Amino acid sequence: YRYPSSEMRYTGGNVARAFDFRGAFDITLNQVRLSYTNAAFAGILCDFGDDVTNDSSYINLEGVAFTGTTTAYLASSLLRLNRTNTITINRCRFEYGQMGIRGADDASGYSYAVGIQNRCVFSDVGVAIWNPGASWNIDGNIFEAIFRVGGLGGSYRQGDLRMLGGASTHAMDNFTFIGNWCGDSAASASTYYALDLQGARGATIANNFIQAAANL
Repeated sequence: YRYPSSEMRYTGGNVARAFDFRGAFDITLNQVRLSYTNAAFAGILCDFGDDVTNDSSYINLEGVAFTGTTTAYLASSLLRLNRTNTITINRCRFEYGQMGIRGADDASGYSYAVGIQNRCVFSDVGVAIWNPGASWNIDGNIFEAIFRVGGLGGSYRQGDLRMLGGASTHAMDNFTFIGNWCGDSAASASTYYALDLQGARGATIANNFIQAAANL
């Protein structure tokens, strides 16, 4: 894989967030790599969450790589979308973090009208997508298991393939998970579910390839 030639790299220590886009409106990030390299960093790599006053909305992410490294992989999430709406994510890459994309933080949060489509790649993340909200379209992407690092700390192990997770207290309304490729899982991985549908209401899951070793 070739990363975009333009890069914004965070090299500092452990802070709440490396790149702060909270409250953003009508912006596009195109063909850029947002990365972190400090093994001690355990915050949010890129935060589009609310800034208390304004929700982030009309955000277009096109060909963006959100990454750590094989030695820096403890970011709590690579992209946070708590209290956001109208987000388009196309052909992006997420690797080396505890979570790829985090929707709502908790039961009081929300995130709606989000499209994750057109061959986005999730690789070496503990959970690819956590707490999606209402009207998320997760279609035509690639989900790979943890395989380049021995584990991501905590309960995540090499071979784990966890595409979707959520808290039972948070509603995932009317979302789609269609035409995705999900593989490279190991039979010796932990027993976490590849698709954890707690809180799901009105989900459409169809025409996905999911490797047999994954726990469904």
